[in-house]
Amino acid sequence: MPKICCNQNTKALRTFNNLSLCNKFLKTREQKEIKFKLKLSHCRNCGLLQLEKAVQANKIAQQHAWMRYFEPEEHLDDLTQQIKKICKFSNKKTIAGITYKDDTLLKRFRKKLNSKSWRIKPKIDLKIKYDSAASETVLPKINSTNVKKLIRKYGQADLLVGRHILEHAPNTFMFLNQLKKLTKPNGYILFEVPDCTKQIQNNDYTMLWEEHNLYFTPETLENYFASNFPNFELVKLFKYKYPIENALLVLLKRKKVKNIKKNKYKPSRNLKMTDNYIKNFNFVRDSIIKKLIFLKDKYGKIAIFGAGHISIMFINLLNLKKYIDFVVDDNTNKQKHLMPGSKLEIKNSSYLVSNKVKICLMSLNPFIERKVVNKNKVFLKNGGKFISIFPYKKSQSIFGNIKL
Repeated sequence: MPKICCNQNTKALRTFNNLSLCNKFLKTREQKEIKFKLKLSHCRNCGLLQLEKAVQANKIAQQHAWMRYFEPEEHLDDLTQQIKKICKFSNKKTIAGITYKDDTLLKRFRKKLNSKSWRIKPKIDLKIKYDSAASETVLPKINSTNVKKLIRKYGQADLLVGRHILEHAPNTFMFLNQLKKLTKPNGYILFEVPDCTKQIQNNDYTMLWEEHNLYFTPETLENYFASNFPNFELVKLFKYKYPIENALLVLLKRKKVKNIKKNKYKPSRNLKMTDNYIKNFNFVRDSIIKKLIFLKDKYGKIAIFGAGHISIMFINLLNLKKYIDFVVDDNTNKQKHLMPGSKLEIKNSSYLVSNKVKICLMSLNPFIERKVVNKNKVFLKNGGKFISIFPYKKSQSIFGNIKL
């Protein structure tokens, strides 16, 4: 049964075979890798783009304490004020979090709402190896036995926060029903997820990732709960704009009423959008390869900045490893490893100058990108060029002049 919908009305879109797990960096070229199939489908009832089958939890569990994911946070001050007005919380309400990604929001709630808070401690509460464990490792541990232990230890929350966790759920029905137990009968749940609209509309295939099982747009997020989980009342949908990936937040309230009829709607717009996204893949891949061949012939070596899951999927999904010479990342932990799949070496940014590289692709978000550009002025002074792998800056992007 599909993990996200309470029915089997899904349509298979495309399968990408023989991919490497993005969090499994290699020590040697001979090291054996776990391979998986990324099968995309969408629900004909709710329109949600999803992976047909989640990768097993033990395979994608975090292996390195130094691995952390960072999300945009500029919207959190405004969000805190909005939640304060909507929920009308008095002092001493209990607000709970699930992973370290919730810490900065919990801190704001403690300050602005004078609330009490707690957050799951992975090592102590769930017997996970690292306290830095993120969604892919924590979610499989949110089961009935552990939830009972959490309630005994911390009590139920007035508001449960889950930033960038819902899209990771391998079985959303089970996951949501366990989280519901952690909230009081009239309690709230706040989820933050990436808005995938830009990526789908602009044929950005770097959004695909084995750890993201679900790919929401505002429409599918807003209608998903009404279609599949009517016991959750949708109180408010929040939208915050960012240069690459907008943030979506949904505030839900538990309902006591049982046997509520599920709402239905026609997701034709989302279905057409995802159909086009898949249909355009081969053309976009071939166009990028042609452009890389041209750049390599004209300028020589090509590097890519950022050894994260975005660049890993960009290289592996589009089969670009033979056009990239090495990957740049100033994280010294990553420099001890090779990239998953492509086995490209990871070097510090000084290699751009010492290896006389003229073209460096950028897989970083704009906030980090500005810092990287300022740090690498010698590279630019020597005639180097930074080119984004994202389609949103056509004049400075590998997507420039690609016309569908």
